[in-house]
Amino acid sequence: MLKPAPVTTYTNVQTKLAGLHDFPIYRNISKDGGINAFTSTKDFRNGLLQSLKSAQTKQGRFYQLTVNGRQIGWVNEKFFLRSKLLAAKHVSLTRNPYYSFPVRDAISYIADKHGTLIDPKKVSASQNFVNSTTPGKFTIELLRN
Repeated sequence: MLKPAPVTTYTNVQTKLAGLHDFPIYRNISKDGGINAFTSTKDFRNGLLQSLKSAQTKQGRFYQLTVNGRQIGWVNEKFFLRSKLLAAKHVSLTRNPYYSFPVRDAISYIADKHGTLIDPKKVSASQNFVNSTTPGKFTIELLRN
């Protein structure tokens, strides 16, 4: 007899970002892992991926996947892009003494170790703005709070 996996419910929806590989989507989960695979993630990778529930199993952590507001099933967390930050490497500014470029605007996305997207406001930078009065190169370091 299969034992149900303990499920954690989150108070806020977690937005996720798809990784590069396809994984099966399961109808249910148990302590041993996914049960009754019925489709794969390849058809859902470009949708809005969200989750409100997760469960730890012997096969790893699984998330109850919602795509574009529709609950789909359970997927292994390895499906999500994890521990990644994408930001513009170069930003070209026009000389303008009345404008300072907000550094966080260069961030495309940040995903934590579970694949949950992090709000750029929760990232600290070595400086918050780049003054566009004087041309030059500036090195900015981004650090997660």
